[in-house]
Amino acid sequence: ADADTWYADADGDGYGDLSSATTACDEPSGYTTDTQDCDDSDAAVNPDATEACNGVDDNTPCQDDPCNQVGTCQAGV
Repeated sequence: ADADTWYADADGDGYGDLSSATTACDEPSGYTTDTQDCDDSDAAVNPDATEACNGVDDNTPCQDDPCNQVGTCQAGV
């Protein structure tokens, strides 16, 4: 069988870092096939996270916090 591409999941949230890949026939420990993690140093930032107005794009897709856009959030939310 051909080796698969696996992506490092340094923060353990189940989402990997597209820029950190390896190939192997079996899933290496600390790796995943998912490439949607924009901040692999913070498990709270992933596609399943709830977006909060905190200056961080908590649920990706690798953009600025949508709350920084005028009219998207009320103060303190």
